[in-house]
Amino acid sequence: MINSQNASQFKFYTSSEYRAKLLELVGQTQVGSRILLTTMGYRPDEPAVANIMQALKAAAGRSVKTTLLVDAHTFLVKTNTLGIAPGPLWYTKRLPSRLRQPYEYRWQSLRQLSEQPTGDCGIINPPTKRFKLPIAGRSHIKLAIVGQTIFLGGCNLQGTQLIDLMVGFSDQALSDWLYSLFKKVQGDKQVWRTLGGRDISRPIDDDTSLLIDAGNRKQSVILKSAIELIDAAQEWVLITCQFFPNSLTALALRRAYRRGVKVEIIFSHPSMHGRFGSTAHRANMWRERLRLPPHFFDGMIAKEDTMVHAKLLATDAGTIVGSHNYVSAGVYLGTAEMALFSRNPNFTSQALAAFTRARTS
Repeated sequence: MINSQNASQFKFYTSSEYRAKLLELVGQTQVGSRILLTTMGYRPDEPAVANIMQALKAAAGRSVKTTLLVDAHTFLVKTNTLGIAPGPLWYTKRLPSRLRQPYEYRWQSLRQLSEQPTGDCGIINPPTKRFKLPIAGRSHIKLAIVGQTIFLGGCNLQGTQLIDLMVGFSDQALSDWLYSLFKKVQGDKQVWRTLGGRDISRPIDDDTSLLIDAGNRKQSVILKSAIELIDAAQEWVLITCQFFPNSLTALALRRAYRRGVKVEIIFSHPSMHGRFGSTAHRANMWRERLRLPPHFFDGMIAKEDTMVHAKLLATDAGTIVGSHNYVSAGVYLGTAEMALFSRNPNFTSQALAAFTRARTS
């Protein structure tokens, strides 16, 4: 376990800082070492992602055990001017032998990794039936393991220009456990199957725990912890995510405001979510404006600015950072998530400083 008196061993990274550190560590790996990455979004045509893939292939080429797990979402939908369009896995439970673009390019990129001597890739959480709602049953987890170093947060292998956060730390026992867990996920295909449908809260030190949502519908240890954290705040709350935190989270924020807590919400403009997503986001905001203080909406990012993708909940009582958006929509659909929850003030101050860097870089 990490020494609970030294929370500085946790280090927060902006999206660009994380990619640079990941490339550095991957480049330093030697024969017999290991690398494992999981992502929901995968766009190898983005230059920053292409650089990471090149580094992973080079590592696998020198006998570093290298695994990349990509959620089936990558082959279920694609974004277009209307919002989203169905992909090949929406029509069939297995990828067909012939794929149209951009799916062919994505698949070939994954195959190139698996063709290396110790390279391996897998598509996890494939749909269990045709024509299933594409966003249901996804793994939203973003995780990287390089040796004993662990990174988790909001950064996909996609959207590398977004305002985002990752937190990194070294823990041999935890990295061993996570590596084994996600290699089993690769074999089981489904996160919820590997976890037996049970969410996990695993202590890292006296102040900090790793939280994992298994992906069961209407079940989330992360959202439950987030609501409890907001309810424990006495002085201030800051929450950032790509959506306005509606429903249960909005009500918890209102309770905090009514007992005198300063509430600040930073979220992306609805127009950043495509036509379909924008409509749903605006509808949620309209509902919440009817029951929440007007200043709750002052932190909306201007539509011409960069989208906020960081998932940070910080209060005077503690901090949660990870992949969860702290809204209930994904919970109702069944979404696997991962986050760190710490009550250490140093952890909180580092998280806030990293978010400030991300917004100003």
